[in-house]
Amino acid sequence: MNSMTRYFLLLLFVFAASVNVAGQNLVVKKFFHAERDGTANRGSTCIMDQNDEPCALIKVRTNQRGFTFDAGQLLPIEKTEEQTSAHPLEIYVWVQSGVKRLSIGHAQLGNLYDYDLGTALQPGQTYILELVSGEVQTVVKQARSHQYVVFQLTPPNAVVTIGGEMLETNDGIARKLMKMGKYNYTVQAPNYQQEVGRIEVNNPDEKHVVNVTLKPNFTQVTLTAPDDAEIWVNGERKGNGSWKGNLNGGDYLFETKKASHRDAQLTKTIDLSEGPQTIQLPAPTPILGDADFDSKPAMADIYIDGKKVGQTPQLVSNLLVGSHTVKLVRSGYNDYTGNITIKEGETAPFSATLIKGSLSETASGEGEVILLCKSLTADIYVDGSKVGTGRWEGKLSAGRHTVSCRALNFKNADATIEVVGGQKKFFQLEAPQKGRSDTETSKNITAPPNGGGSANVDVNLSNTNTASDYLIFKVNDVEFTMVKVKAGTFTMGATKEHEIDAVDNEKPAHKVTLTKDYLIGQTEVSQALWKAVMGNNPSKFKDDNLPVEMVSWIDCQTFIEKLNTLTGAKFRLPTEAEWEYAARGGDMSCGYKYSGSSILGYIAYFKDNSDNKTHDIGSKSPNELGLYDMSGNVWEWCNDNFGSYSRRSKTNPTGPKSSFFRICRGGAWDTIAAGCRVSARSNIMEGVSYSNLGFRLAM
Repeated sequence: MNSMTRYFLLLLFVFAASVNVAGQNLVVKKFFHAERDGTANRGSTCIMDQNDEPCALIKVRTNQRGFTFDAGQLLPIEKTEEQTSAHPLEIYVWVQSGVKRLSIGHAQLGNLYDYDLGTALQPGQTYILELVSGEVQTVVKQARSHQYVVFQLTPPNAVVTIGGEMLETNDGIARKLMKMGKYNYTVQAPNYQQEVGRIEVNNPDEKHVVNVTLKPNFTQVTLTAPDDAEIWVNGERKGNGSWKGNLNGGDYLFETKKASHRDAQLTKTIDLSEGPQTIQLPAPTPILGDADFDSKPAMADIYIDGKKVGQTPQLVSNLLVGSHTVKLVRSGYNDYTGNITIKEGETAPFSATLIKGSLSETASGEGEVILLCKSLTADIYVDGSKVGTGRWEGKLSAGRHTVSCRALNFKNADATIEVVGGQKKFFQLEAPQKGRSDTETSKNITAPPNGGGSANVDVNLSNTNTASDYLIFKVNDVEFTMVKVKAGTFTMGATKEHEIDAVDNEKPAHKVTLTKDYLIGQTEVSQALWKAVMGNNPSKFKDDNLPVEMVSWIDCQTFIEKLNTLTGAKFRLPTEAEWEYAARGGDMSCGYKYSGSSILGYIAYFKDNSDNKTHDIGSKSPNELGLYDMSGNVWEWCNDNFGSYSRRSKTNPTGPKSSFFRICRGGAWDTIAAGCRVSARSNIMEGVSYSNLGFRLAM
């Protein structure tokens, strides 16, 4: 090999080495969002992309010329331009919005591939990138100054922050190219304990792998309850008889519930160090009473709910409170069927006169019956079981039956009817009378199918003779309930129980009087109801029984207009004062901090228990008026414009006449506890929608 050949090969080797190391000769010293720089939106420097949106502008500050830039095929570079008058030199690079990474190339200095900008660039915004470059000789030293750091994470949704930067995680792997040095890192995940550590990047030849397994903040808990009782945890129903699931460490209130029983409670601290746990819950306590049975003639067999307990006359003890079906049977006499209500600590009398005779054609078989109550909103019961509302037609076995018309807060109107086999008889029943009763009533109003026609509603809520505190509407097979709220006076705003958490827009507290009764939705508007009216579903979290969200105040007005056409009613959004009065429990208020309790977890889904999503409407405990989710789940639009409070008393306030913002109330699945208080306020522009924002109806 001659000397010329050796010289050529040496030059070729040096050139290859230069190309090989030059990629590290480009270093981004700093990249940031220049929020006050309006160059991207100014005159000739406002460049539109192929979607006719303003480009994002990156001002590259450097001491060299001749650079090329690449953001990938999907988001191409729109334009580059050197600003020769700037010192140091600036190169304007216009890119489409959404760009997250940028590659920089230079014929002599090499390439910097896929530099992570740390954010998705926004349209019409200006960013500064300071680029440091040097000679090839310097690059050879810098080529050994970086190393990939790879985090392998359990659980796979954990997030790593290192050197003040949060890394992107994919399937439990996070990575970043780091300079040599020492770095602090933090690894976090929901429901897991945070881990903090420190690593040293010192080997350029091998990537640095960090394995992190977080310790859970929860443990598996198995709850068992006797007699298939309902199991409740911190006010949330979990199931019957047994339940298994994960609970975070901390204090819990466990309850068991059963009809005609007193709730049993157990307060316990879940200690994560104990691992999986099985907890036997106490049984609910039966609530008992007695009954005194007699008949003419005596010695009739007594059956209670189908079980024989003796013969008349007889005193029967330890019966569960509530309604029971009683049947008296004696040879040679027609059977007698009736109903008895057992009350705690009392002896309920039950007596009957049996009709003598063998079962004939008229005393056997079935007869047709029409029952009509004088109150068409009252519920009709036959032998202790509800059969209809207002009017009922059907068949009953021959013999005597106990019938009743019942309504909420009214005394039952009871009667006994005689049914004759093979015959049709009409019975008109008295309406319930004023007084206390534990039976709820409702009035059903059904819209015609397929949105045709209308169902007219004429409701006089001030008429105290009505037995209806609820109205149930039905639109295309979707039912929803409106609850009556009686007029009253209350203190609105930051009352005493809210002073610690209250912010300025809740002050000062002031007296408000609502002079008219009104109706408000028992629950937030469901996605099923929205679809029944609008034919679409804008929500992020989709399920028929979840609250509708991603709806603006304007969208709500469109929905209400269509709903009123379907039903003939006059629905609207509640005023802010109506909303807060109902959330506080109206004239039945107990002064709770949240709507229905001072323990938020009992009645609401919020940031600490929502698992970052909405939940079924009405799945938590209600407030004093029977209203659900007025704290938490989703924020709720009110009709009012946003305005400040004053100390002056108000009567039927409706907010200021104009504002850029509308009122939202109640907090949501992603809201901290303080934002779910009944006095907490928020305001949002009326055309905006979010996945934590819905509404409930009023009328």
